[in-house]
Formats: sequence, structure tokens, C-alpha cells
Amino acid sequence: MNFSTFLSDVIATTLGGAVLTFIFFLLREKAFKPPSLNGSWIYEQHTFNSDYAPYKNLTLRYIALIGRDGNQIYGSAEKFFEITADGKEKEYTGKTRSLVEITGHIERRYFSKDLISIHIAETGELRKSSTFHVLEYIDSNNLQGRFSSSIANQDGTVSWTRKSS
Repeated sequence: MNFSTFLSDVIATTLGGAVLTFIFFLLREKAFKPPSLNGSWIYEQHTFNSDYAPYKNLTLRYIALIGRDGNQIYGSAEKFFEITADGKEKEYTGKTRSLVEITGHIERRYFSKDLISIHIAETGELRKSSTFHVLEYIDSNNLQGRFSSSIANQDGTVSWTRKSS
């Protein structure tokens, strides 16, 4: 074994690894940026299944303010509108709105759409509850997915639409 060729091989391999690491870093941070979710959003939940019959086919709308720090999501929301299964509409204003705390994270995927997981802690009129959204990033103004909630064991679909950035 020749020490001079061994040393040059180690240096070449180390430099090659550093260059590849730098290229992958640039690709990750510039070409495959995490989605910008900062801003105001409206999300709408459609309940398909529930242990409480009046909640089946219920539609709820919330206004959310979202921020992003790296892959972490934070924010708050308020419920402002509902449509019951029989088509009755109810608007929530002022102190009748329930406050929601939002936390979550972005799962970055390079060869498919990013997944966004959001935990929603809602302080309702009667008790606190949790809802979980698993969303697919459609484009900068739309997220779509499914939700499940501890409120009457609900689940269904949810769509998020950007109101402003």
C-alpha cells in the first residue's frame, strides 16, 4: 500500500463528499423549499362520521392565522360559521366564537406533495377538544386532507384556502 496515493484518495473522497453535501443542501433549501403557510386561512371541515347523529354531514368554517418557523407550524383560529345536516346556517360572532390553538409540522417530501400535520386544541362552550388534520400541499393557496376529532368521535374531509399572505 502506497501512503501517498492513500492520502490523496482520502482527500479526494472527503472533498467529493463535501461538494455533494453542499449541492444537496442547496437543492433542499432553494429548489425544494418548505411551503410558505404564513398568513390568514379559511378552513372548512365536512363531517362524514360521528357518534352523535346531529353532527353527521355538519360543515364548520374557521378563520386561522398561521405562522411557520422551519418545519414547525403555529397559530390560532376561531370558528365563525356552521351548516347543519338539515341546511340550517349559523354564524358565530364576538364571544360566541370558540378559540383554537394550532400547532403542527411539515413533512417535506421530494418526490411527492408535502404532508402537513396540524393539531387543533379548541376551547368550546362546554369543554376542550382536539382535532387532527393531515393535509396535502396542493399549491400556495390550497391544502386538502382528512380530519379526526375527539368531539363526538368525528372524522371527515377538510380543505384550507388562503385568505391572504
